Amino acid sequence: MAKQQNLFTAILLSAGLGSSATSYAGPLHKAILQDQPERAERLIERGRGIDSVTKFGRTPLMLAASQGMPDVAARLLEAGADVQIRDNWGNSALILGARADSPEIVSLLLAAGGEVDGANSSGRTPLMSAAHSGRTEAVELLLDHSASTDLIDTAGLTAVFLASEEGHADTLRVLLEADADPDTSGASGSSPLRQAAVFGGAESVAVLLDHDAQLDPRDAEDITPLMAAASLGRAEAVDVLVERGADLTAVDGDGWNALTFAASSEEEEIAFALLSAGAKAVEVDTALATGLGYYYSAQFLQQSDQTGESADMCRRAQISLEAADGELEARIVEIRKALTKIRAANFGSALAANLGAAAGGTSVSYMRTSPDALKARKAGLVDQRERVEVLGSQCLAARR
Repeated sequence: MAKQQNLFTAILLSAGLGSSATSYAGPLHKAILQDQPERAERLIERGRGIDSVTKFGRTPLMLAASQGMPDVAARLLEAGADVQIRDNWGNSALILGARADSPEIVSLLLAAGGEVDGANSSGRTPLMSAAHSGRTEAVELLLDHSASTDLIDTAGLTAVFLASEEGHADTLRVLLEADADPDTSGASGSSPLRQAAVFGGAESVAVLLDHDAQLDPRDAEDITPLMAAASLGRAEAVDVLVERGADLTAVDGDGWNALTFAASSEEEEIAFALLSAGAKAVEVDTALATGLGYYYSAQFLQQSDQTGESADMCRRAQISLEAADGELEARIVEIRKALTKIRAANFGSALAANLGAAAGGTSVSYMRTSPDALKARKAGLVDQRERVEVLGSQCLAARR
């Protein structure tokens, strides 16, 4: 067996592949991955596999960079490790090191000639990698080495967009103070401000607006950051946007404004905050969304001692909610019919398969459509209809 292994190794070496072609990590890789810096340094001193790669194309330098092991990285560079090698996804040691919580790693790799704007196969540069991970010191080092803030990855995302989406407010501030564009949208049309409002948090929203980001940009679905935040219950982001003057009257292609989105999601706190700021309920394409908007407006007016207007709003809410009950019932009936068809189709497929197998022929595949999603949707609609009835009753009680 040993002779066979030696022969295989000899063939690899003769082909110029050597140990770096193996699909397994060598001793140096293992020492780094197992956080054994002393053992790693001994192997480096012996010159063992300095630029060997794993089956994913990772060199020891890449692993040391991603693991945040600056002493090991320094020894590898002193031993002549190649800083330009890329893994199977096009990542350099610098891209991987920019994600790690070790500015020293980034500094070492830059000094060794790491390509500051070199992108991987997804178009991600070291700066994007650091921004996405919230490594503010790494971002500062890369900017000091003239990293570009304007580059985009294959999804159209910039370093600012990635920091906004992840809520790395300090990192975002550094990028924007380096004159990065606060408004470059991704391929989906979403702006950094929308991503911050929905995912990143109120502090990131404020940082973007402090650096002159557009307040009401539209995404591909014609939604503003305020609408998106209201719909998803991001109360703190809504507060910042409203305070900075976001347009409360803006509507999407279906006529929905931020209040409609909040009401439709039954985000009462946000609905009341928008009403307090002057938002108005509007009539839209679905009776349920319209009715909920009127309902929250009626509640707000009642609490504000505007009883006359509250009664009128209650009347509008009741009319819309009654219509919504009919809408929901019709949709439930449609789903029931769809479920019946799916069950019948599945039964037919099963019967055909059994007959085919009994006759020795090729069995027929079952229909792949699953009714689970329809069942969940039906249950949700039933719950909605019950809530509509309760809301309508409450509105009538308030009128009396």
